[in-house]
Amino acid sequence: MTIGTAIDSYKGFEKVVWSDVSTKEQKLVDAVVSVKKDVLKAEFDEKNAKYQEVLQRSKDKVQKNIKDNIQYVINEYNAQKSDTSPQISEKEIIELANKYCTYNDGFIAISNCDKEAVFGLKDTHALKYTHFWQAVNLANRLSGVKRALEQQPKVLFQDEPKEVKSREYKFNFVINTDKTVNIKGVFLSQDRAKVKRSGLDILSKIYKR
Repeated sequence: MTIGTAIDSYKGFEKVVWSDVSTKEQKLVDAVVSVKKDVLKAEFDEKNAKYQEVLQRSKDKVQKNIKDNIQYVINEYNAQKSDTSPQISEKEIIELANKYCTYNDGFIAISNCDKEAVFGLKDTHALKYTHFWQAVNLANRLSGVKRALEQQPKVLFQDEPKEVKSREYKFNFVINTDKTVNIKGVFLSQDRAKVKRSGLDILSKIYKR
């Protein structure tokens, strides 16, 4: 099968326009092709499904981290509460973390809590604290909650897919004197953006049938 026949008969293309762009020195032919809309849609759906799967795993991991850190606070609170201490809820723990803790999203994410304010919970929640240092563990646990709340789901090494609405390839061919054909270049334009040189991967798709 010749390259011309392969391009003309490729099911992924909906339009093929051939042009003679020869110069005095060389016999040149261009083929400009448009990729079918359903091909672009299927391509996007496949990439997006994989991306969303990874993103959901990241979201689940973030939620688990929040739940785990809240449980650490509950465990520490229960260890310090007295007979008259009220039960502490997840909602209240989140409110305390947001009220008393700060978060710095630098190179290394850091959260800190106002330990003096946390020590004051001994009065509002009838905790068994007698010394300031006893509030450090609870403050650190609340700090973990604040850090977990601020962390966002991430998909590493992959940007969110963007759906391409149109894609055109332009193939440049050289017709040799012995009638053989060489590929001179492949150029790509998506969504009417600036044309740029492309790799030859598309040719392997055309011939893969």
